Amino acid sequence: MFPYSCDALLYHLPIATIGLIVLNVVLFVGHSTTPGGVAPDAGWLLLYGEGLHPAQWIMSRFAHASVEHLVGNMFFLWTFGLITEGKLGWWRFLSCYLVIAVGQAAIEQAALGFVATDSVGSLGASAAIFGLMAMACVWAPMNLISIATIFYFRLFIFEVSVGIFAAFYIGLDLTWCLLLGSGAGSSILHLMGGAMGAVLGVV
Repeated sequence: MFPYSCDALLYHLPIATIGLIVLNVVLFVGHSTTPGGVAPDAGWLLLYGEGLHPAQWIMSRFAHASVEHLVGNMFFLWTFGLITEGKLGWWRFLSCYLVIAVGQAAIEQAALGFVATDSVGSLGASAAIFGLMAMACVWAPMNLISIATIFYFRLFIFEVSVGIFAAFYIGLDLTWCLLLGSGAGSSILHLMGGAMGAVLGVV
């Protein structure tokens, strides 16, 4: 499912949201056309088992593993960026985004930076975007977002409230965590970002 619009009243233009999307796309093109790309030794992964590397806390949140990874994240960033930046303005929105992105990455690497794991590391904006989704859920749970999805080669468009949409994805990640435990790596990271966003949304 791809969220692409919302009916929330916007008090500010989504300048920072657009800037983040452009930056992510430009960096992805750069990684895709550069030898090494996002290989572990290129500096764009949040590495596990190699100690703490603060530069990776920010760089890894602006790298994506595939076109699908990038496109999915950017749809979510656009929709929930509209809601959160629309209420906060560009500099407070960007501050919240970076606090979630860097804070989640720091906690993740602090927990896994000194132990051997089956995974090399992580990358992507998903945790920060889950944080924005949680903030939007706190502030505007009844607002509607427009969703596009493809089923059996047909495009379907429908609307759902922010609260229900967020509950679906958070519930899905919780289910994966319950079923797979520590093996549900991405879901755990999403929920970490969501928890940080919920706290920021309340305070």
